[in-house]
Parts: sequence; structure tokens; C-alpha cells
Amino acid sequence: MFEVDVRRDVNHRLGKLVLVSVCRLDSRSSDGLQLVDILTGAVTFEFRQAAGLAGSKSAKAKLAADLRQLYGVQSVLGGVRTARLNVAVYRHPGGAVPRARTR
Repeated sequence: MFEVDVRRDVNHRLGKLVLVSVCRLDSRSSDGLQLVDILTGAVTFEFRQAAGLAGSKSAKAKLAADLRQLYGVQSVLGGVRTARLNVAVYRHPGGAVPRARTR
């Protein structure tokens, strides 16, 4: 079953019990989940921008920039932890994490 496989694989990869249960939902089924989907999308969009896979003029780019400004952070690429925002970056062994581009 998908949920069991995801839980097992994540816990195995991280070497500890991180996920206890997994539940699949369509983000349109819950306002809270839709909000999490938007916030996660804004974070991943910055990674796509840093990798050169997204521009800076689209509505998604503006939303991602506005959310970073709202939370008072310049970038989430290296992870960030404030009283209002916590973005952790997990590195796969041997993998690279993009860095913020300087203008």
C-alpha cells in the first residue's frame, strides 16, 4: 500500500522513526492542506529558480517572493528557522543543494 511504503522508506532513509502514519488527500479537500500546498510550492519554487528552471516574473515567482518577505527571510535555500517559519533542508548523501544566486 502506498502509505505504508512511503512511511517505511522515509523512516529507513532517515534512520529513525520520523513518520508514524501517512494519509493521502487531495489538497482541494481541506483548506489547511491547501495552505500547506501553497507554502510548500513557494519553497520549492525558490529551489527551481536557483537551479535555473524557473523565472522571476511569473505569478508563482511573485507569490514566493511575497511570502519570503512576509516571513522576513531573504531565502529558504539553506533552510531557515524563525519563530514563524521553519524550513529544513535534508541533504541526500552525495547530493548538492542549490545556493541563492547573487544579483
